[in-house]
Amino acid sequence: MEPRYTPEEFTVLLQRYIENRYSREDVDLLTQLIDEPAYHGLAMELIEGTLHKIKVEEGEIAPDVLERLRNKLPGILGEEQAAQTSARPSVSVLRRMRWAAAAAILLVAGTAAYFLLQPKQPAGSTAQPIADVKAPEKNRAMITLENGKTIYLDSVGNGQLAAMGAVKLVKLANGQIRYSGKASDIAYHTLTNPRGSQPIDMTLSDGSRVWLNAGSSITYPIAFVAGQHRKVNMTGEAYFEVAHDAANPFYVSRGGMEVKVLGTHFNVNAYDNEGAYKVTLLEGVVAVKKATGQLLLKPGQQAQVNQTVTLETAVDLEQVMAWKNGATYFTNADLGVVLRELERWYDIKAEVKGTLGSKRFYLDAPRSASLQDVLKSILEDNQLRYAYDANNRTLTVHP
Repeated sequence: MEPRYTPEEFTVLLQRYIENRYSREDVDLLTQLIDEPAYHGLAMELIEGTLHKIKVEEGEIAPDVLERLRNKLPGILGEEQAAQTSARPSVSVLRRMRWAAAAAILLVAGTAAYFLLQPKQPAGSTAQPIADVKAPEKNRAMITLENGKTIYLDSVGNGQLAAMGAVKLVKLANGQIRYSGKASDIAYHTLTNPRGSQPIDMTLSDGSRVWLNAGSSITYPIAFVAGQHRKVNMTGEAYFEVAHDAANPFYVSRGGMEVKVLGTHFNVNAYDNEGAYKVTLLEGVVAVKKATGQLLLKPGQQAQVNQTVTLETAVDLEQVMAWKNGATYFTNADLGVVLRELERWYDIKAEVKGTLGSKRFYLDAPRSASLQDVLKSILEDNQLRYAYDANNRTLTVHP
């Protein structure tokens, strides 16, 4: 059987893991692929190169540690090979050996990444440097095609990425992706933008544009079929500018919520860990529906959807649209809301130790600000202590 991914695609995926730029989706896929013997040689070659870089260029690993890392992987892979060539190996033995190999590869790659990415300290210094996390500098979105293949947008050049009959998928010089062409049958793609990634801008086949925030995904037809409603499903947060087509309404679905659109600009915030889904209208008209109710929105209004659908008229549009406009902006916000946004943008985990009481938080920072700069602004102004564990990418806030 031919490997599902080319050597180049697998190398890009493993390199993401080694360089600590991976998403949860990357780890899930990598774990599956490493379980396949076709990729073991590639994995060993890439990790060997990383260990060589650490030894020659960085000088950070003692010789005995380097040798243990180097020997661990081939040793376990050798056990697997022996099991596969024995007279009648059991299915359970083969499965154990394959998963042992996968675990070893990830362990060695992760350990290599730890030494490679550790900040350097001046000779003789025993002080620990203050950890910081840079804001995402590029987009790391990926498109899953109908056949299950994944295209990593930061690893491909500009131009045509795929053709599905008369429908073409193209990446433009500005990083935007665009679908064009018509189809007689419905086929679906999924665009996923992981945490710690710049927003991605996509134009659908009907000319509608979608901006997808970090930690979000959208599933959509590669081309809308004439005479049928235009429907997409999403998670996370997205901003839509829908092309007008009165004969074919546009629908956005999220769980039990549905937004019906005729041609308009609106933002949908529908992360699972927020208290409610929020649909904010900037231009045009939308109907927000759920089994328990429906609202017709006017520009400047917001529908908040949980068990019911409620109307909010005092909407801070600057805060709603800050993520798309290159800012991190909060006014009179709960700390939980702020920290969840920082988790998605900087790809970290955040937790609060203790009780904050009724504190409210304000922030107006460029999206390019580092985590340390944001924390100084929003937490030190409120006399809160915090610590960041770089190894576990965990932020802890103390009252």
